[in-house]
Amino acid sequence: MPEDTAIPNGEEIRRRLKDLIMKERKGLQKMFGDTEAELDEGLTAPIKRGEEMARKLVNKMGCNRMIAKELTVLTLYDVAILIGMF
Repeated sequence: MPEDTAIPNGEEIRRRLKDLIMKERKGLQKMFGDTEAELDEGLTAPIKRGEEMARKLVNKMGCNRMIAKELTVLTLYDVAILIGMF
């Protein structure tokens, strides 16, 4: 499978989400935790959903891997914000 159509794996999605939470959107630490261990535990289910979402974006919608990864992270981030509001 060419690199640009490869499906982003859970580790890539995990790194991007953790980076987003730790550096850009620190308010999400209240929901997911502020240590590596807390983030790893708190992000397990969202990352699994993210992998499924990325797979669909690449296989069914023809997105390249970078777009699929960023859309997946953006969607998971938006869901986290909505959850945090309630």
